[in-house]
Amino acid sequence: MSEKRLFLQIYKDLESGNIELPTLPDLATRIKDTLKDPTTPIDEVSKLISADPTLTAYLIKIANSPLYVGVERCTDVQSAIIRLGYNSTRNLSMTFVMRSLFRPKLRKLKPILEELWLNVSKLAALSSVLASRCSDFDPEMALTAGMMQDIGALPIIQKLSRIPSVFDNRQEVDRIIDEYSARVGALILHKWNFQEDMVEVVRSRKDWMRDKSPKADLADIILLARLHSYVGTPQRRQYPPIYKVPAFKKLALGELGPEQSLLIFEEAREDVAAVKQLLPTPKAPVRKRSKAF
Repeated sequence: MSEKRLFLQIYKDLESGNIELPTLPDLATRIKDTLKDPTTPIDEVSKLISADPTLTAYLIKIANSPLYVGVERCTDVQSAIIRLGYNSTRNLSMTFVMRSLFRPKLRKLKPILEELWLNVSKLAALSSVLASRCSDFDPEMALTAGMMQDIGALPIIQKLSRIPSVFDNRQEVDRIIDEYSARVGALILHKWNFQEDMVEVVRSRKDWMRDKSPKADLADIILLARLHSYVGTPQRRQYPPIYKVPAFKKLALGELGPEQSLLIFEEAREDVAAVKQLLPTPKAPVRKRSKAF
């Protein structure tokens, strides 16, 4: 089958929903289900998280970071959970576990997945800091939402990997991802039983003129953070000016700086860098043969 026919087949598969969706890692499922109940005993939560030493170390590291200033250092997972709170612990744990989905197990997928992870990390950090500067939004929820918005790209990339030279044609790859990622991502989060506000974040990917209600929501935060992530890049010319986006008007973020950048991010540059530094890095050995990512 020629490369052109393979592309056409992939388009047909995506249109018909014939695509294998990733499974939420078991630990993420258990954490999501356990921590949604605020009455769950702290001992039970600590035991669940302690089953993964790397996650334990990650949460303790964040609890002791400048983002969560405490009188004393946290030395165990229980004190870290108490400092972070259940909501933040759940969102940060989900963020940590999600990194495994971006670990390439096929060598040819390594460059594109590493690039995707860098973009996801930047979006997540910008989303978290933007949420922290706006009332009524949870920075850790925004962090998780920022990481989730491109989740639909993963099975699409896996599907495209059937074409030998596909990643040499990045414009076509990016076009397919842009066309189907929102739809596929929404299917994934429905499969994972995520709440509708998170599904809407994924569904609204690059829907710049989205204007569902007079009041800003989580999807507006992520859209504006995403648009700002393109400031200073060639991609910026493809998208509308920030001041024309409904999300910008709803969030009332003040004046714009050079290149239509949000001054709020200029003031919070160190905070964005600090959040990015705390995000887990998907380092793992690359195997030659695998059906997974």
